[in-house]
Amino acid sequence: MAVARVRRVDGENVITLPTELEELGFVPEAEVTIEPLEGGEGIALVFAERARAVARMQRLAAENRGLLDRLERYDRDGQG
Repeated sequence: MAVARVRRVDGENVITLPTELEELGFVPEAEVTIEPLEGGEGIALVFAERARAVARMQRLAAENRGLLDRLERYDRDGQG
């Protein structure tokens, strides 16, 4: 675990990530989203492409909720 400080640079709050995180993909120019954790306990850095993919899946699930409910009922009733 690394400890970092939040600093102010040109009016922005900045956190410097340790270079050890580069092996996970946190390299210069990597796009990340910053998501607050539930309860305000911190933040999560999520690669932007992964966050976009999750958002697409959630949107598709919401748009097709009726179909997914029907499939769930079919699976439950058809195999019971």
